[in-house]
Amino acid sequence: MKDSPFKRGTKWGAPQFAHDHIAVAEPVLTRSPVLTEGDFLSVIDATGSDHMEAIARRPMVSERVAEALVARGDDRVAISLVRNQSAQLSRGAMEAIVDRMSVNKDLHEPLIERASLPSDLLFQMYAEVETKLRKRIIARIADIDPKALEEAVASGRARLAALDGKAPDDYPEAVKLIATLRRAPGINGVTLVKLINEKKYTAFYIGLAEMLNLDVQMVKRMMEEQDLDGLAIACRAAGFHRALFVTIAASSSDANDALGKATQMGEMYTKVSIEAAQRAMRFFRLRSGARRE
Repeated sequence: MKDSPFKRGTKWGAPQFAHDHIAVAEPVLTRSPVLTEGDFLSVIDATGSDHMEAIARRPMVSERVAEALVARGDDRVAISLVRNQSAQLSRGAMEAIVDRMSVNKDLHEPLIERASLPSDLLFQMYAEVETKLRKRIIARIADIDPKALEEAVASGRARLAALDGKAPDDYPEAVKLIATLRRAPGINGVTLVKLINEKKYTAFYIGLAEMLNLDVQMVKRMMEEQDLDGLAIACRAAGFHRALFVTIAASSSDANDALGKATQMGEMYTKVSIEAAQRAMRFFRLRSGARRE
């Protein structure tokens, strides 16, 4: 008696099982060694998310198959694919997944954990992820060779520039005010505190950015999103006094909450080593430079 063409494990049978109900298809899609790239593309084209998610978890996923999964799969498929460190993801596929992360926070951590994610895409993610994940981005960036880091930023220059928001209506007026203050008494801690007290926030952002040697948009994001870790790193590297940092940080917090957090913020600031802060500033400044050009 001839073997059935659907015999499990045969080259002829495995593709058939791969199209079956997910309970049958899942072990074939995740483990079968006989399925070809064409088989996977056929399954992706003809089935749904459950089948695609199973393919995304295979020990080896080719670049072509990965691109098809990204193009046709949902975010659950993308998460499994990104978490699969052996999956071969093209630059285009990773860009497409990073573009999705702004509307799905579940993609943030898997992307940061992706060892092969290009540095410039990490830069792009920095402004969108929560504080604890920003720390991990900075830790990854700190270990990258300076030349490689500069090349990575250059390759993503256009994408970074596209992240800039519209300038506020009072921006021209604020620029003129900062130009006047720059002549006398100068841009310093006292100037910044005065601008905060007078609620001239756009001028404050410009002045703070100048003192930190950072892009205004980056400073504005740090303040508006209460990214105290990023702010502490930047201020520590610039040699700001602890009291000035606390004043600046408190101005970004809710009024009812700011004074209560002052001691906590001061202690956090002291724990940031100057050496670590200066290392992390390499990331901030390269990013700022990329956005300005």
